[in-house]
Amino acid sequence: MLECKVIGIGAAGNKAAIQLIEDGILDKHHVMLLNSTMKDIPEEYRSELSIEFGDVRGAGKERDLAKQMMIDSLQKGSIPIEKFITGDEKFITIVCSTEGGTGSGSSVVLAEYIQSIFNDEEEGRFMPVHLFAFTGFEDDIRGLKNTVDWFNDLNEDMTVETISNKKCLKFTDNRRHAAEDYANKLFSRRIATSIGKYITPSDDNIDDMDLYKLNATHGYMTVESSIIEKIKDSEQFNNVIKKMIEDSVSLESTAASIRIGVIVSADEATLDLIDDSFSVIKETYGTPLELFIHKQESIDVDDSVNLIVSGMKLPINEISAVYKRYKDQRAKLDTMGKDKFFGNTGKFDTSLNKGSNIGSIARANIHYGAAKKKESSKNKFFEKYGASTNNDKKGKNPIVKDEL
Repeated sequence: MLECKVIGIGAAGNKAAIQLIEDGILDKHHVMLLNSTMKDIPEEYRSELSIEFGDVRGAGKERDLAKQMMIDSLQKGSIPIEKFITGDEKFITIVCSTEGGTGSGSSVVLAEYIQSIFNDEEEGRFMPVHLFAFTGFEDDIRGLKNTVDWFNDLNEDMTVETISNKKCLKFTDNRRHAAEDYANKLFSRRIATSIGKYITPSDDNIDDMDLYKLNATHGYMTVESSIIEKIKDSEQFNNVIKKMIEDSVSLESTAASIRIGVIVSADEATLDLIDDSFSVIKETYGTPLELFIHKQESIDVDDSVNLIVSGMKLPINEISAVYKRYKDQRAKLDTMGKDKFFGNTGKFDTSLNKGSNIGSIARANIHYGAAKKKESSKNKFFEKYGASTNNDKKGKNPIVKDEL
């Protein structure tokens, strides 16, 4: 089984990371919870690895604010990343929502920071960073924009995986909270599959190096799973595969991948019925550079088929569709015109409040400046973001932008 640590950022990321602990996939020492407000983290999960960062409690879907708070916190050393990540891990997963503020804005920044301090080509050090994103319900303009901007922030050295909350609705009778729970449990199952939690020794074996290569491959990836009911022939097995792929709640990519891993747990009779060509999988994900197959008798686990596909292109068609919806909805918002109410405000003279500052909002700009030089790797990271060394920001409120 692979050594992995998970960092959940923002409310959605925190809930997903906690699900791993509750399901027994990872222990609490392998999970860090980061948020701009501690109120999103249940009392029983608040520890030295549950960290509130930034001077503003909650980012309110403001990605730029979350980015700045993460940069400031990393520069101050208030997030103990170098203590949490020892270097023995095979990969790090950062999980968040793309539609919110805290996770959407800060997750890619944190991923780049981890890459900057743990990756060194000359020394042969490499720490794969796996960004796992919940792409939300796609039902408000700000969320649509944040999702597109999150994908725009990615770099080509990252591994990216998604679960669409919107697609989960069809399995929960369109109930949002149930869809979120469904997504979190699916995330937990995917991490378990990725690290080989339920793999047992077998003649047809995927070893730790195979799993590592599947998880360390740059680009887009997905992990799918399905229970195998009693099957009588290879055609029925292929139908299980087809249904599993059809029921996927990942954003769809193109039919091209670098590596594919297939893990099948079943009784001996069922294993003999498997179509070893896996043609159905290749029709969807392409013929990979490497195909890893693991068959094991299901002694302590359910009869199931699990699929890991990595090295795909990012889901450009689905993100383009999100961008189109954003533009269309934004256009409708822009054509609403000026509110006629404000041409009739003389009718509502409340002289008692004249001169009062009740309801006024203190606003402060977030400024980027030059970073102090520290270690060369960190310095390059902070220089990229033009991090400010001015820490005199406590108690100030950020500008909440109404424009997109």
